[in-house]
Amino acid sequence: MEFKDKIKDIRKARENEKLVIFVGSGISKNSGIPTWGGLVKEFADELNYNNCYKCNCKKKNNCSECKCKNSCVSIGNCDNKCSYKYDFSQDEFLKIPQYYYDIDKSQNHEKYKEIINNSLNISAKSNEIDKIILDMLPDHIITTNYDTLLEDSASTNGRLYSCVYRDEDLLKQSNNHYIIKMHGDINDLDSIVLKEKDYISYSQTHILIESKIKSLLIDHTFLFVGYSLNDYNLKLIMGWINYIAKSNNVLEGRPKNYIIQTNTSPAEEYIKSYLKENNVYILDTNEVCKEIKDKNKDVNLPSQIGKDLYSCLDYILDSKNDLLAEPLVDILYDRYKIFKDFKRISYEDLVRVYNFKGVELDGYMLRFFDKNEFNNIKQILSSTEKKESKLKDIFRKSGIAYIYCIVHNEVEEFKITDGADNIDEKLLLLSLDYKYDEILDKISKVKDDKLKLYYYYLIKNGEIDKKEEYRELLEKVETSMMNNKSIYDLLIYLYNKAAFEKSKFKDISSECEMIENIINNLSEKEQKAYAFFKNILFGTEKNLLKQTSLLKKHENTYLNINSLFIGNPLGSLLEMQGIAYDYYFYFKLNNITIDYFSNPREYFKYYLKAIMCTYTPNKNDKSNSVFGSAGTKLEEYEINRYDLDMFIKYCDHKELADWVSEYKVKEIELNSDINNKLIIEKFKNFCRYMVKYYNIYLYNQLHCFCIILSKLNLTLEEKKKIIKILVDLIKECLKEYKGLIVNILEAVLILITEFIEDDIQEFNEMLAYLIDYDLIVVSKQRNTLTYLKKIFELLSKYKNSNVYSNIDVIFNKEIPEEEKTKCLFVVRKSFNDEQKEKFISMLIASQLKYIDFREIFLLIEENILQFNKDIKKRYIDIIEEQIKNNKPNVRKFPNILEDTIEICIVLHLIGKVEDISFLKKYSQYSEFLQFIFEPESFDYSKVDINNYMWSNLFRSSMYKDNILKNKDKLNINKIKIAIKNNTATENEKKMMYKYLLTEEELWQ
Repeated sequence: MEFKDKIKDIRKARENEKLVIFVGSGISKNSGIPTWGGLVKEFADELNYNNCYKCNCKKKNNCSECKCKNSCVSIGNCDNKCSYKYDFSQDEFLKIPQYYYDIDKSQNHEKYKEIINNSLNISAKSNEIDKIILDMLPDHIITTNYDTLLEDSASTNGRLYSCVYRDEDLLKQSNNHYIIKMHGDINDLDSIVLKEKDYISYSQTHILIESKIKSLLIDHTFLFVGYSLNDYNLKLIMGWINYIAKSNNVLEGRPKNYIIQTNTSPAEEYIKSYLKENNVYILDTNEVCKEIKDKNKDVNLPSQIGKDLYSCLDYILDSKNDLLAEPLVDILYDRYKIFKDFKRISYEDLVRVYNFKGVELDGYMLRFFDKNEFNNIKQILSSTEKKESKLKDIFRKSGIAYIYCIVHNEVEEFKITDGADNIDEKLLLLSLDYKYDEILDKISKVKDDKLKLYYYYLIKNGEIDKKEEYRELLEKVETSMMNNKSIYDLLIYLYNKAAFEKSKFKDISSECEMIENIINNLSEKEQKAYAFFKNILFGTEKNLLKQTSLLKKHENTYLNINSLFIGNPLGSLLEMQGIAYDYYFYFKLNNITIDYFSNPREYFKYYLKAIMCTYTPNKNDKSNSVFGSAGTKLEEYEINRYDLDMFIKYCDHKELADWVSEYKVKEIELNSDINNKLIIEKFKNFCRYMVKYYNIYLYNQLHCFCIILSKLNLTLEEKKKIIKILVDLIKECLKEYKGLIVNILEAVLILITEFIEDDIQEFNEMLAYLIDYDLIVVSKQRNTLTYLKKIFELLSKYKNSNVYSNIDVIFNKEIPEEEKTKCLFVVRKSFNDEQKEKFISMLIASQLKYIDFREIFLLIEENILQFNKDIKKRYIDIIEEQIKNNKPNVRKFPNILEDTIEICIVLHLIGKVEDISFLKKYSQYSEFLQFIFEPESFDYSKVDINNYMWSNLFRSSMYKDNILKNKDKLNINKIKIAIKNNTATENEKKMMYKYLLTEEELWQ
C-alpha cells in the first residue's frame, strides 16, 4: 500500500467521521512531559533498579564494544545516558511501578502518587501537535497520557469534545466527540493506570471505557501517534483488534489502522509484515515529501522528530498538500472520481470538491485568475492520456466549453473539445424541438429507467394520475436500487418519488427528511459533491440573492441614463447565465422531475428578465451621453435555443409580459444556433403536442411562446405560417374538447393583436372556427369570454361567407331566446347587413330585456341601436332603483349607479344623446353632473386627469373651456412634481403638455 493511499484512506475515515486518533506519550514529550519510560525510570531510581549487570564494560573493562556508547565515567560508575541501565522490557515497565507500589507503606500510597505527580504534573503548555490533532476533528481521541495538554490546546475544536476517564463519565456526559483518557487523569491520581495490577484488572475496573474503545475498533480507523512499535499499549490494542475480528469471523474488509513512525531508518520488513497481519500499517515520516516538511520547518516544536510527525498530520489534514506531493492530474482524478455516476455536474460542486485558487464561471466559460493554475489545467485538458481524458469529460459534464485567463489585458483561452453526445444530450436537443414522438421511440429502446421516467414525466404529465405506467416505472427504478450501491441513483430516485407524491398534493416532509439525512451522513467530500442537489431540494436562497444583486447591477448598466460604463456590458448577465445554465442542465440531464414545479421558474426569472432588459430602447441614450463616445456601447443579447426553452417552459407568462412592457421591448435578437424557421418549426411541433399529450402546464408555455413570437422580426409569410399553425391547433382543440380552446384564447389574442395590421387571409379560417355556440358558452363559464370578444372584434374585418354561415347556425339554433341573444351579441361585429337587421329585430321584439345597460351602450355606439325614449327610460329606471337600494357610507363594486350615469354622459359626449337634462336631478350622485350643470360653483380641485371621465370632458369641445378657465384651481403642482420625478402617468403628461401649460412653461 503506497504512502499516498494510506493518507487518502485516513482522510476518507475522517470525512466519514470514522477516525480515532490514539495519542501516546511521545506527543506530550514535545511539551517537556516525561514519556512512559521516563516515569518508570523515576520509580526504578527510587528502587535502585537497573540493568547495569548486563553491561559489557564490567566484563571487558572497555567501552568500545559496549551498548553504553562510551557513556561510562568509569567502570562500574555509569551516568544516565547508558542504554543498558534503563533497558527495560515491556514486562518490567509494568512491574517496576508495581514493585514500588507494593513496598510503599505510606497512607493511601501517597508516596507512589507523589512520584507520579512530581514527574508529570509540571508547568507545561500544549504543543502544536496537540493542536493539529484537534484541528483534524477526529470522531474521538483516545490517549494513554495522564496530562491535560489536549484539553488545554488552543484549537477551537477543543470545546466540541467531552473528556472522560472513568466509566461514570460516559454515563454522565453525552456527546458526539470524546477525549477518552483510558489510563486516567493527572488531576485524579486514584484514576491512574500504570502498574501491572492496573492493567490486569482494567477489564473489570473500566468496563464501559473498554467496551467503548472496542466498539470503535469495529468500524473506525485508528491512527496511533506518539507510540513506538514495541509499545505495550499498542500491542494491547492490536490484541483487542484481533480478538474482535476473529470472534466475529471478520478478517476481510475491516477498517485499516495506522501508526506514524518517526525513526531515521525504515522499519524492518518483518515488523511491517507482523503489523500488517494485525491490520496495522506504518506511516513513515521519511516518506513525507521535502516540500511539506519545508512548509512546516518553522512550526514551534523542539525536535525534528516532532516536526516530521506534525508534517505527517498536516499532510492528512490539508488536502492542499497533495499539490506538493503528487501530480495535479492524479489529485484531480482522485477527487473527481466521486462524480463517476453523475450525468451532469454542477459547476458549484466541481469547485467545491477541488478548491481552485481562483475561478469564476462566465456563462459556459471558466475563467482562471491564476496564470500558473490555468496553464496546469490547460496542459491536462490538452492531453489524450486516460486520466486526462476522464478529467476532460468531467469538465464537459459541468458545461464548461472553454477555460481562459486574462493576463496584462490579453485573453488566453482553450477550448475543451467536444466528446461524443450521449443519449441524454441527444434527447435534450430533441426536447428543445418538441420532437416528443421521436423521444418516446428512443427511450423505449434504452435500459436506463431513470431516463424513461423523466421523459414520461415531461411528455405525458397529464396521464400520470390516470395510468399506472408512471408508477410502474417508479417501482422498476426502486427494484433496481436493490442491487445498486450508487448514492447518486438512490437520491435521484427518492427525489423523483417525492416529486410524484407532491404532484398529488401529498405531504412529503418525511421523504425530504430521509433525503436530507442521507446527504448529511455522507463523507465531507461526498456532501460537497451533492451540495447542489441538496440546494435544489431544500432551497437556493444564496444563488437567488446573488442573482438579485447581479440583475440590479445589470439594470443599472442599461437603464441608468447618462452613466458611463466601461467593460463588457453583458458581464452581469453572463454571470447570471452561468448560474441559470448550471441549474437547467443539472436537473435536465440528471433526470430530476422538477420541470412542472415553481422552482425552475423562480430560479431562472432573474436571468430571463436581464435578457429582456438588453432590448430597452433607453440604452441607446448612453452612446450620446455627456461622456461622448468614451463608454462601452450597450449591446443586445442574442437568445439561443436553451434560452428560448427557458422562456417558454420556465417563465410565468404574466411576468414575461410585464418585462416586455417595462423595458418597451420591440424586437428580440437570435443567436446563430437558431432562426425564425427553426422557431416556427418548434412552434408547430409544440402545438401538435399540446393536443396529443395534454397537460395543464402547456397553456402557460403556449402563452410565453406567443409572446416570444410576437417580438421576432418576421416576414409576412412567416406570420402566415404561424397563424396557420394556430388555426390547426384551434381546429384540433374544437374536435377534441371545447374546454381545451378556452385556455389558449389569451395566447392566441397576443399574436392576433401583433399581426392584425398585416394582410393574413388565414385569419378568415380562424374567425370561422371560433364562431361556435358551444365555444362561446364554455368561454363564458371559464371566464375567458373577454378574450374571445376581443378576438372577434379584431378579426371582424376578415369576415366572409364561412363566417356568415356559422353565425346563421347560431341564429337557427333551437335554444332559449336569452341565450341566443347573448351569444349573437358576442359575434355582432361579424354580421352581414341581413344578420344585423335580424338581430335588431330580435332586440326590439324582446324590448332589450336580454342585454344589460353596458351592452346597450355598445350597441348605440356601434349604430346598431338608436337612443330613444325606451332606452332613456331603461337608464332612468336603473338609476332610480340603485338610489332606492343605496346605503349611506357603503361603497359598491361595481357601482352601477355611477356607471349608468357615466354611460349616459359618454353617449352625450359622442353625440348619441343631445339632451341630458334628465340627469340633472341626479347631480348629487356624480361630480361629473355637478360640473356639467353647475360649472360656475363647481370645486375644480376634484378634477383628476387620470380619471377617464375627466379626460373625456377635457377633450370635449362642449366642456373643455370651462375646465381651462379654472385651471388655476386644479392641482397642477402635484402633476409638475410627478413629471419632474419621472413618476407621472402618460395621461398626466399628455394633458399637462397639451392643455395645462402655457407656452413659456412648456419651453421651460
